Amino acid sequence: MTNTWSGALDTSAMPPGRYLVKIYPMNAVDSPYTKGDLIATSYFTLTNATPDPDRITRWGEQHRIEFIKIDHTGTVYRGEKILVTGTTNLPENTTLLYAIIQQSNTSLLRIDPKTGAQERRGGFTRTGLIPVQGGDDGINHWSFAIDSTEFIQDQYEMVVTTDTVKTEDIGRKGTFDTDQLTVLEADLSLPPWPASAAGSCQVIGIDPFPEILTGQPHTITGTTSLQPGTELLFQILPKEFDVSMNPVTGNIAGSMAGALGSAEVIQGPIGNNTWSLVVDPSRLPPGEYLVNVSNDRIDSRTFETRYGNAYCSQRFTVTGGSA
Repeated sequence: MTNTWSGALDTSAMPPGRYLVKIYPMNAVDSPYTKGDLIATSYFTLTNATPDPDRITRWGEQHRIEFIKIDHTGTVYRGEKILVTGTTNLPENTTLLYAIIQQSNTSLLRIDPKTGAQERRGGFTRTGLIPVQGGDDGINHWSFAIDSTEFIQDQYEMVVTTDTVKTEDIGRKGTFDTDQLTVLEADLSLPPWPASAAGSCQVIGIDPFPEILTGQPHTITGTTSLQPGTELLFQILPKEFDVSMNPVTGNIAGSMAGALGSAEVIQGPIGNNTWSLVVDPSRLPPGEYLVNVSNDRIDSRTFETRYGNAYCSQRFTVTGGSA
């Protein structure tokens, strides 16, 4: 015999989106009731559309409810690069305003040990404008990247709203969403990011480019499926270089020419975003080099590398002369 159950859900205050339902058994013998182990889950999608357009509906039932939703970020450590994402049913290319507002009056006093100059930092607020990116089934997306190096340890409120709202109404009126962000001091005991989830050049791609002349700046370009706003790390190293060891001290020494930099992912067609970086080869002697592009990060406090999970490498040659 198969039994059935049902429950009513009022969706009037829920924005359109994809939701997860979790089912637990309840122990009705003990008082108060206790929750058992998870026994079932199911997803459902809430849209603005009426399931049956031919049936008679109440007045206003099919009106469009605009919404903006922030994906929860939670807790981060100062110095991390954060990609904040979310969804909305506002049209593609709508301009959104984001604001990150410190929630206390905590300030940080810094004293320069050489000059004695004092700098008090507090009341941190950061704002910016971002476009809505196209999605499926009327659910579009948005994202922006922030570097938490300039943050101090505190609680912050993130607000995403339309760019037409008045300053005094941000997070109070209009279409908006808010989320809490906690920033802690960097935890140096954290393990590095997991190993690569995909093979070389599957998530990040480098466009082919010819030989580079030492006197001619060159723009290296490529594509990626990573979100717009993601910061990519560039490393240019010689294919080969010499090192020597001091037989007395055991110290290893050597010299090589290379470059280190970063660039931001720019929005492109869905799943095919772009990036670019201008390389000045004037300090690179002629020879063969390797350019590596990844979502690795350099910790701004320790200068250690926090390894990401996407990368691409390509060899190129620098020749003498100029255009």
